[in-house]
Amino acid sequence: MLTKVYFVIVLSLLVLSQAGPVRADWIVEQKSGNDDASRTEVGKYAVKETYGKRDRIVDFASATVFRVDHALKTVSHIDLDSYLKKTAVALGGDMEKPTVPDRVAGMDCMKFASSAAQQSGAEGCVTKAITVAAPYTPRFEEWLKATHQFGDHGFLIWLRTQVNGPWHVNLYTTRVRQATLPPAEFRPPAEYKQVEFTFD
Repeated sequence: MLTKVYFVIVLSLLVLSQAGPVRADWIVEQKSGNDDASRTEVGKYAVKETYGKRDRIVDFASATVFRVDHALKTVSHIDLDSYLKKTAVALGGDMEKPTVPDRVAGMDCMKFASSAAQQSGAEGCVTKAITVAAPYTPRFEEWLKATHQFGDHGFLIWLRTQVNGPWHVNLYTTRVRQATLPPAEFRPPAEYKQVEFTFD
């Protein structure tokens, strides 16, 4: 009997090892330079960013971006390609150069720097560890590049800028953890009123 139980345990471990590790989702808590809190949840196929009572949900599986306003109980949506085209133009792009590795909120990251003019520039630390599962990884990377400063190099976890004066911290990460998030976390409330999507 013991031999049979031992065989079942070994077989189960073998199946798990062949299947690979179970992927956990990411929860990133951040603050702006004004101490405004934000939270980003990175799931297997979607990302949800929360700022106050507003959410931005990027669903890579359906290629749709949702904007949710919990105060007004409204939801709007746009296709992902149209959204990325608009935000990429707004973000622009200066030359970004790697500087030194660093560690922020327990995450290894690489610092990149860019400069538009003398005494004006930006420095950010990005990590490659935070991502979504295949086959949506390329779309996630495309979204980062179009919507986040230094997003071409990874997930931004720290940022400071300089505009004709001293450096100012614009974003810093306070906590990063992993958990299993339910699919419902990345869906807008069905009962909310549908409104037209606007860029603001």
